[in-house]
Amino acid sequence: MSRYDTRIEIWGMDRNLDLNAIINLLNRNYDIPIDYLTNFERLDANEKTLHNSWLPSNNRNFLIETLEIAGRPIECINAIGQYEDMLGPQRGIVNGTPLPREVRVFNKSVNAVFFDYEGRVYCALDASSSQGGRIRSLLFGQRRGNRIEEWGTLEFKNIDFYTIDSRFFYWVFSKRGQTLTLPNQNNSQINVVDISAVSQLAPRNAYDSTSQGANILESLQALSGLGSNQSIYNGGFYFQKDNLFNMFLKIDSNCACTIDTGRSNIKNGNDFDLIQNNFTKAVLTIYTFLFPGLKALFNQEQNSGQWNHAQESDQRKQWALEVVKELCEENNINIRELQQIIP
Repeated sequence: MSRYDTRIEIWGMDRNLDLNAIINLLNRNYDIPIDYLTNFERLDANEKTLHNSWLPSNNRNFLIETLEIAGRPIECINAIGQYEDMLGPQRGIVNGTPLPREVRVFNKSVNAVFFDYEGRVYCALDASSSQGGRIRSLLFGQRRGNRIEEWGTLEFKNIDFYTIDSRFFYWVFSKRGQTLTLPNQNNSQINVVDISAVSQLAPRNAYDSTSQGANILESLQALSGLGSNQSIYNGGFYFQKDNLFNMFLKIDSNCACTIDTGRSNIKNGNDFDLIQNNFTKAVLTIYTFLFPGLKALFNQEQNSGQWNHAQESDQRKQWALEVVKELCEENNINIRELQQIIP
């Protein structure tokens, strides 16, 4: 990822938890002992402990705040998770002596927004894919053998509104350049300005390909994959809504998204501002307005027959024809030569 990219994951909290229960959990102590240092009696408790905790983002106490997102009030809690990682015993102990704490322990942090949407609490956080499991273990009570039962069951895949499949990607790709009216968002409109990335998996997982760049649907590599019905697992988009946001996003099938913060912005008061300065609003806009709105429109068009297998097949055919046309032009292939190889 570039230095302007911020990756956001979305997790579903246990269905029995509300935001007040989340505050109680955020106030707990998450320190854990470093098992391989237990027998080093000369080390003090701090040396033998990983310190993990939740802190309020802007206040002394955790607060439930209400933000208006596209005309809808959304309750949320902002928090910073601080956690420590460490070297294992093979590297953390040299010649029988533990290394100094500052050498074997590393401080890390994660910004998190807990929010209530449609009667369930979710958490969106800026976590890399490699750190997700560690964060769940240390800060969400999911540590194997030492679970905090009050957290209950945490879902990080196949979550309610936040799971999309290849058919959804094909549908959004077909909307490039269009203005969409979102049925569950007071008929708000968004523009699908451009498609900037396509990640595809060939049948039987034979090979994987990723295409990136402006107007990617004019790329032969991307179009040939789409025309042959390859499975899509990630897409890059430029979504725009007048007087609200310009979002450059890469989205995967579990609705984890990478925001290009160098190009994206969001309305704050009377002006547009950087995503970094409006992390909570940006996250809530994506996960309570943009994704649910697109999913609702996709389902509506599927149920009404406006987007069905025949429509999808026809769209793929148009993409495939674009590939054939461009290859013919590039290689001076005429119609008679094509007819000779087509049964």
